[in-house]
Amino acid sequence: GRINSSCKGGNIMSEQAAVKALIKSRKEMGKLLKNKTNPFHKNTYADLEAVLDAVVPVFNANNFAIYQPSGCDEHGDYLKTVFIHDSGHSFESKVYLRFPKQDMQGYGGAMTYARRYGLQGMAGIAAEDDDGNSVSNLGTNKKTSVSNDEF
Repeated sequence: GRINSSCKGGNIMSEQAAVKALIKSRKEMGKLLKNKTNPFHKNTYADLEAVLDAVVPVFNANNFAIYQPSGCDEHGDYLKTVFIHDSGHSFESKVYLRFPKQDMQGYGGAMTYARRYGLQGMAGIAAEDDDGNSVSNLGTNKKTSVSNDEF
């Protein structure tokens, strides 16, 4: 699906505080390990629980609340990922849903997929293969950079 990103907020001071907290959160992010196997495609992936475990505590510690409402606009059904900072500034991303199976199971699968990829995209983290070093994700910071152009 298509992904749209934007940021919203109050004054320049709240924006600066939120951007600094976003950068700090991304720097503190540990590894996201692929913990599930898809036997159909014979590949591995990080499930929603692994993504939540990797993203939510770090962003909460840096004063972000995270929520993922669904909606519909002129482009179709979407799931929005919102990181709102305690300064009042927020960052948003929409993942438009594609579900060929037009039933609740298809919708649920599309929502779970969109939640995983919305969170990963907003957090700036990609799933990695477990090389046996999964015990220690502390101090293993992923280098990230954030510019105003990203928002």
